[in-house]
Amino acid sequence: NTGSSADPIDGTVAQALTMLEIESNTYTPSRSDGVNVASSSAESFMYYRIGKIVHFKGRLKITPTASSTLTRVDLALPHSVTLSSVTSLTGTMVNTIDEITTPIQTIGPLLNQARISFTATTTSEYLLLIDCMYVMP
Repeated sequence: NTGSSADPIDGTVAQALTMLEIESNTYTPSRSDGVNVASSSAESFMYYRIGKIVHFKGRLKITPTASSTLTRVDLALPHSVTLSSVTSLTGTMVNTIDEITTPIQTIGPLLNQARISFTATTTSEYLLLIDCMYVMP
């Protein structure tokens, strides 16, 4: 091997990576503020996809309008797909105010969003650490 730009090993690796459909990027998920949300913002979201498996994570800030109330925001997925069931997406969020870890689920009827919900204990801004994955149909 002389290190030329036509290196057969590099070409084979590139072909294998293309076949696996490996992709990663940052994204800003669109949000739908559901209930008890004065404001919300998404930051530092990133995803990677290997074949049909998509993993995404990021930080979501939510300021509730009232305490002791269910609070909900729906996030768009990094790849716009319709998942087959509410169990097609799995994930967790860590609520940094109450230090509680909560499961995340998809929502219907189109099953194309991640539903973030928790009971707010204060009207202070929450920082939620989101970590999810799903399998594309």
